Amino acid sequence: PVEGVPASSQSSVGGSAVNFHTEDPIPPVEKLQPRALTLLMLRPAADPGTYTALTTVESCAADLLDASQGNLLETLAAPRFVHPVPDVFQIMQATHGGQIKHRTASEGAPVLYTREDRNGVPVPCILLQEYTRSLDSSDDEASAALATLRDILTRRASLHALAPGEMLIWANTRCAHGRVGAVAPNFDGLDRLLSRTFHHPERPALVVR
Repeated sequence: PVEGVPASSQSSVGGSAVNFHTEDPIPPVEKLQPRALTLLMLRPAADPGTYTALTTVESCAADLLDASQGNLLETLAAPRFVHPVPDVFQIMQATHGGQIKHRTASEGAPVLYTREDRNGVPVPCILLQEYTRSLDSSDDEASAALATLRDILTRRASLHALAPGEMLIWANTRCAHGRVGAVAPNFDGLDRLLSRTFHHPERPALVVR
């Protein structure tokens, strides 16, 4: 957590639990969405109970295909959602005087989609932001589908309490992540600290000039 950032912020520099999400579901996704992420634990929280949660699309397959869920999969795969700009980039925008130019909301986008791997095989992928919502506020089916997906992600999650020097590596397009448990920072140089790394298939455009 960073001093001056609201504890309720849905970002890596806030103190609250963080909703399941992927990184950078911002158009053009093929350019900006990292294929993989790493988290290296440098300093764990002083109090136990804070975890990094990971859920793969594959682990949700049975729930997504459950006939009792109706059109859940079809709804999540339709361009009926908005992925707002993440909190952390809005914070960066303010910090850097508005120089972060390409972070705009992704509107009319799906949450689930398929992408061909290097062998041409279609694989299931996920786009999700902390504040993802239905494009049309009156689209109750899309809103309900999103709420159901978040419930599935929570139930199927694996929780990881890393020790200093331990690292998590996962495919960002096929795995959603979040933070379980709030962090109560003291801002004394001893608070929870992780190093995050994005892995792109090609060098993305410069973010801050």
